[in-house]
Amino acid sequence: MPSLYVARQLVQDTLFEQRVHAFLEQEFNFPETDILKYKSGTSPERFIEVTLIGEPLDSNTISNLESQLLNYELNKTRLIIKQGVPHFNPDEIKSTVLEEVLTRNLDTLHSKEEKIRVLTQELIKARRQVLPVDQLSKEASVIDPNVEALALGLVPLCTAAGTCPDTLHLAYVQYSRLPKEKEKLRMQRWLKTRLNCDSVLVIPGQ
Repeated sequence: MPSLYVARQLVQDTLFEQRVHAFLEQEFNFPETDILKYKSGTSPERFIEVTLIGEPLDSNTISNLESQLLNYELNKTRLIIKQGVPHFNPDEIKSTVLEEVLTRNLDTLHSKEEKIRVLTQELIKARRQVLPVDQLSKEASVIDPNVEALALGLVPLCTAAGTCPDTLHLAYVQYSRLPKEKEKLRMQRWLKTRLNCDSVLVIPGQ
């Protein structure tokens, strides 16, 4: 069934993205280097492309990061590291990463060094806004003791015309037994309240 295939693909993509988030959060902890932006995907091959800001990583560190992919079930995933001045564009970042008030402040900074310093401070703050799935999975198991695992991601909600006017929180919840409809709805209501959002799609699994 097409709908079942789409749902399964969404779950697989969400699990992949969750593993990517965990890998980046746990492994990219460097005192003078931070993630400027990243993108990942599964087609035509699994990849993670990370653009860094700050002190460049040496080849040994990058090789170690590549070896850590297996610990996050990211085998057969290509890690692409972009770093250095050629990959850094403060004007691009102003329009895609930072709040409007920050971009106005950046316009008053004339040197690239000043812009890098301000951007680095704000990006470190932004990293803390990643969905706390590890904490949410613990809380979910308290809400329903049958919950064994949780994967959560924010995905674009696209129309048949190809436009994506909205986003949707997609939650794959693994249960020790498949939940009843009222249990699924209770989990959905709790996630909406906990995430302070309007829409959550809960996909139960076993």
